[in-house]
Amino acid sequence: MTAMRLRLHAAWLVLALLCAWQITLSLAFFLQLPLAGLPRIALGALARSALPVVALGGLLAWIAVHELAHAGAAHWCGVRDGRIRWSSLLPAFHAPAQASLERSDTRFLIHSAGPLLDMLCSLCLAIAASLAPPAPAATLQGLFVVSLLIGLPNCCMLTRADMEQGIRQFRLLCGWRWPAALYAAVSLVYAGVVLLMAAKLLLHSRPGIV
Repeated sequence: MTAMRLRLHAAWLVLALLCAWQITLSLAFFLQLPLAGLPRIALGALARSALPVVALGGLLAWIAVHELAHAGAAHWCGVRDGRIRWSSLLPAFHAPAQASLERSDTRFLIHSAGPLLDMLCSLCLAIAASLAPPAPAATLQGLFVVSLLIGLPNCCMLTRADMEQGIRQFRLLCGWRWPAALYAAVSLVYAGVVLLMAAKLLLHSRPGIV
């Protein structure tokens, strides 16, 4: 009973953290706070640097760590024999059918672990950008926006996305519809904000193409 209660509290905490992050970033964008600031990037010079190769390596590492987050959550919830396997061109976490996977709290925590990890990575980039000198800060801010785009599909209510599956389990877990409706509304606004940030970053950086 204690373990079940702990998982229930953890599920509510994860959902609250994801909502808080998305609401905070949306407010920062509309209020033009530094968290959502957009740098002026010389795209041509950036394309000729080593950054695209480094960013590609970072993306592959990000995907691997994302799946490790799913695996770590599964292990914490008592799921056994879970493995990260290659599915098409990308790794994905799989676990054989078992009693522990029939619990809604377990399934929610597994599905939401990846988006939570994405959120933490984006937050680290935002903090690094705020602490760095002006030149690297602009690059880090650009990477921050890219990280938001990378994490966007799984945190939204797209079919088969992590949080779409997770929220379905959360609704079964608590028996209420309002948390799912709230998250759907928050994530919809968040998705619009992230896409606007990406568009503004691209447009803002056009004069910097050399």
